[in-house]
This record gives sequence, structure tokens and C-alpha cells, in this order.
Amino acid sequence: MKTPEQLSLPVNQSPKPHVLIVGAGISGLCLTKGLLLTGHRVTVIEKSPQIKALGAGIMLQYNAVCALEQLELWTAVHPHTLHLPGFLVCDSQGKALSSYLPEPTEAFAKTYSIHRGHLLEALYQSCSDAQFFFACQPQEILCEGEKVHTRLSNRQTIESDLVVGADGIHSFVRSHFMGPREPGIRSSQTICMRMVTENHQKLDRGFEFWAPAQRLGLVPLQGEKLYSYWVENLPQEGEQEMTILALKERFSGLSDPAESFFAHLESEAQVLQHELIELRRPQLSVHPRVALIGDAAHAMTPNLGQGAAQGIEDALCLAYLVHQGSEVQEAVSNYQRERKRRVKQVWAQSRKVGQLGQLSSPWLCKARNQMMRMMPESLAYRGVASLLQPGAEMAKRMSLVA
Repeated sequence: MKTPEQLSLPVNQSPKPHVLIVGAGISGLCLTKGLLLTGHRVTVIEKSPQIKALGAGIMLQYNAVCALEQLELWTAVHPHTLHLPGFLVCDSQGKALSSYLPEPTEAFAKTYSIHRGHLLEALYQSCSDAQFFFACQPQEILCEGEKVHTRLSNRQTIESDLVVGADGIHSFVRSHFMGPREPGIRSSQTICMRMVTENHQKLDRGFEFWAPAQRLGLVPLQGEKLYSYWVENLPQEGEQEMTILALKERFSGLSDPAESFFAHLESEAQVLQHELIELRRPQLSVHPRVALIGDAAHAMTPNLGQGAAQGIEDALCLAYLVHQGSEVQEAVSNYQRERKRRVKQVWAQSRKVGQLGQLSSPWLCKARNQMMRMMPESLAYRGVASLLQPGAEMAKRMSLVA
């Protein structure tokens, strides 16, 4: 590890900007790879002592795959994925409300599932040329002229040309610069339980069941595993807490494959449980030399499966604009202009889908279900296209390697 004096040395030896990335999550590692591809010096600091294979499942849809291909990461990620030929949204009786079953030749058929831990490990192994500091956090970030000086918790100081906050919804970088102007965090008034179990049902596609104030998702993973997520409205005072036993009782009326899933589910299964929260508004930069990506910039509810995908799009876009050779300030400004409308649309759409899926009134749920069944398939596909195509098109025009 370099000494504090070495870390504080000017970086004028390299004509390309030195970039400090705060956070080694999905978006931070993708940005690291993109910058390494274009010959930049990259330093990454991560508060955890190591890359942890934690979490549950993630869906990588067409736009995310296109961005990973441009970042030259798809070859490393693909072996850990499982292709999903379709996804069905059903009511509590298993009757289809909406289905997404693209032809295998369609571009949108590029939909995959992957365990979050496997994705992080694949990304990290692809960034071996970057300098990583683990168990380390920023304490102070000072922008002085054309340089940014970041003082770390280990008493070292790093000088860089650009700092990127990829440190999640509770971003230190964002709050450090914005203070009382922070966008703030908002609850979606829902709570989610996630787990990975054996795929006893041998599912080959994704399912989501919508019941009043409840949703259950089942997504197969590689290795005969199954990623499941249960979403409920936050319990009111005096209501039963969200436990596996309680949920098995509440979801007992669901048809297969949900019924079979609960029959095999053990009450001791390891569960991740948390309230679903989001930023009140996207925030893509906080200073001409400090950008934000991923959840630090636009943490959103997971209702569209686009949280990770938008962070990957951010990473490709920022790496490409820094690579263009313009001044760092111009790259950050262009990044904000390029991404602002896109992330705001996805962020807002995800929130609306969550509200629709968590309706509690049986009458409203019945009306919602009828409307969804009446929607022409062509209209549903246009909705998918409007979600995925803009990101795929952006990725295709942002080549990092000639």
C-alpha cells in the first residue's frame, strides 16, 4: 500500500484525469472498468473490508446487457447468469395480468437473472488494474482549483481530478456537498423480504403475483436456485410483523407456482428484510468536479428491476464523456445533461408501478386487474420498449474502445 506522501503526489505525469471513486458497488465497479479501458488512473475506496457476496437476485435486462457489453464486462458476467425467456404478472389465482414473452430472436429477449454477489465478484475481478482501499471512508473532500483532495478515515489524503460518489442512497459524498439542500430520502411505505432458496419448482421464467397490498416475485437463478421477494405495505400499529410464518399464512391463497414455493419454504430460511426507500429527486452532480452515479444519484424503488441497470448506464455514460478528452467540468456537466431526463423518467415510473401493485382496496385491485388484462399485447411491448430502448441506444453510441 502506498504511503500518505505518495498518495498526495500530483498526478500530472498522466495526461488523463485521475478519478477517485467512492464505493465499490455495481455502478462504482462498472465505472472503474470503463475508465481503465480508456487508460485512466483509478482509485477506489470502499467502507467494507472486502467485496461481499451478499444480497439476493438481480435482473439484467436488455439495456443493462448492452451497457455491460460496451464496458467489456459482459464476458465476465454472462457465465454467472441465467437467461429468462419471459416474465408473467398474475393475480392471486394465477391468472395472467400481463406477460412478457419475447421471441428468442428479439433484442428484448436479452433478459437474465444473476445473484448480486456473483455479479459483484465478476465486476471486481475485471478491475484488477485499479487501486483499491478497503475498510476506508472519506472524511472530508476539498475542491481546490483543478484538483480535489479527499481526506480518508485512515488519515491518508488522495489528490484527484474528479471524485465520483457511488456510495449508495446514504451517500457521504452527496450529503457532504449538499448539506441542508440534500434531496432527502422518502419511504415507499412498503417493506420487502428477499431470499435465495432451492428452485424446487424448476421454474425457467419469472413470476410475480399481485394480491391486495401484497406482491410475491419468483425468479430462477443459475445453479437450480430461486430468488424470491415479498413486498407488503408497512404494517400498521398492532398488526403482525412480517415473518416467514406470517407471510405463509397471508399468501396461502395463491395458486402454483407460489403455492408450491411456500410448501417447500422453511421458516429458518435466511432472509434479507428492509423498508423500500428512494431519493426524493435525482441528483447527478454536486460540484463541477464531483459527480454521482447509481443509488447515490437516483436511488429508486425496485419495481421495474432497473436500479442496477440505471447505475450501469450511468457508469458507461460518465466513462465515455471523461474519455472524450474534454475538461473534467465539461464532462460532469454533459453527464448531468445526458442522464437527467432518463433517470427521472425511470425513477418516477418505478414509483408509479409500485403504487399500482400495492393497492389495498379489493375493488381497486379488481379494476386494476381488468384494465391490465384488456391491454393489447402491442401496447405492453411498446411500454417495455420505452423503458429499455433509450438505454440500449445510448450504450450503442458510447463506444469506449475503437
